[in-house]
Amino acid sequence: MPGILNRNKLSELTDKLKTALNKLKESYIGLYDLRMKELQENIYFNKLTPEQKHSILFKHQILAKPEIKPLDATALLNQLQKAGLYAWDTKIAALPGQFQSALDEAIVISAPKAKTYSLPRTTINSQADIDTYITELKTELEELLKDSSSIILK
Repeated sequence: MPGILNRNKLSELTDKLKTALNKLKESYIGLYDLRMKELQENIYFNKLTPEQKHSILFKHQILAKPEIKPLDATALLNQLQKAGLYAWDTKIAALPGQFQSALDEAIVISAPKAKTYSLPRTTINSQADIDTYITELKTELEELLKDSSSIILK
């Protein structure tokens, strides 16, 4: 009887871990599909050759997305040893940055004279703060445009 109870507990634990892992993979895949669609529709990325695209996707580790497969206890253990549940949380959090880095590289290749500009982060508390922010931003963008063919805002 103890052997049956242990197998039932193992089966129950395996099912819970598989469910948790698959939910994380589904979240990753959903975000991956969204970001990949955006990247594929980007004018700068579309100017690249298939080889350049492949190289960028490979470099930023977004060439392929994970698969959700049926797993037995041993296969599940192997998967979790490669990347635990917390690692999947980290992968999901890192994915937007990986796609942004891929896009940044595509822009550098396809529009070498374009300048990228990251919008300054600040806290705005009043209409005067808005006016000051916009005035300073306009001045910085005008200066940047003098030296480049275009500006890519980030």
